[in-house]
Amino acid sequence: MIRTFVALDVPSPVKEGVRGIIAELKRLGGNIKWVKPENLHLTIKFLGEIEEETLERVYPVVERCAGETPVFSFSLSGAGLFPGPRRPRVFWIGIKEGVEELESLFSCLDRGLEALGFPRERRGFSPHLTIGRARSPQGMERLVKGIEGIEYNSGKIEASSLLVMKSRLTPQGPIYTPLKEFKFRAW
Repeated sequence: MIRTFVALDVPSPVKEGVRGIIAELKRLGGNIKWVKPENLHLTIKFLGEIEEETLERVYPVVERCAGETPVFSFSLSGAGLFPGPRRPRVFWIGIKEGVEELESLFSCLDRGLEALGFPRERRGFSPHLTIGRARSPQGMERLVKGIEGIEYNSGKIEASSLLVMKSRLTPQGPIYTPLKEFKFRAW
C-alpha cells in the first residue's frame, strides 16, 4: 500500500519565508507538530493508502486534469487555523490569488477519481498551505492570538505542474517522495 496525495510544490524562497513564520510561532508555545519547510506543499487531493495497481489508474486522471489546466499563478497570504480558534487542529497559510484555478483543478480530480472508487470530498475544498498540526489543546491561547497577527505575502508563484506524491510516515515525521509529475497546459 502506498500513502498517496496530489499536490502543487512551492518554490524554495517561499519555503524559506514560511520557515520564518514557523520559527516565530514556535516561540509562542503550544504542543504543535510543525511542518518541516522542505515538506511544504499545497495538497489538492489526499488519496490515502492505495495499492500500486490503483495508483496506475490514478495517473491518467491526474494527467488529464493537469492537461486541461493552463499554467497559472497563485499567492499565499495571511494565516489561520481549522476548524477555528476554540479548538485549533490545523495551522495554515492562506491562498490569496489563484483560488478559482485551484478549485477547478480540485473539482476535476474529485470527479475523475470518483470514477475509480475514491469518495468525493464532503467538506468541500479550502486551498491552504498546512504549516502545523496541534497535538493537544494545551497552551494554545498565545499561539491563536499570534497566528491572527501574521502578515505574510509570498508574491506570485507560478503553478506549472501537478505532482502525485508518496508519503511515508516515520517517527521523525513524514517523508514525501514525488512519484510522477504532470505538466499544466502552456498558454
